[in-house]
Amino acid sequence: MEDQECIEYHKSTTIQREDGRYGVRLRLKSDYETSLGLSKNRGVAQFKSLKRKFTKNQQMEKSYKSFMKEYQTMGHMTLATMALNGQ
Repeated sequence: MEDQECIEYHKSTTIQREDGRYGVRLRLKSDYETSLGLSKNRGVAQFKSLKRKFTKNQQMEKSYKSFMKEYQTMGHMTLATMALNGQ
């Protein structure tokens, strides 16, 4: 039954954009916040580790930022507009 609900959800929320690409809304389970567990803490720790690497290797930082800018320019991601709990 859950598979069929997922199929129906995607049918009702998927759109085709003017440029021909598709926009797909991700479906979250109702208890996603409790199911994620410590993933936020791990993500923040990984981010801090990456920042430390950048201070030691400026070329890596430059390459990373260039890649992320390209990814954004291609429309594969957008900047978040809200910080989570001050992070």
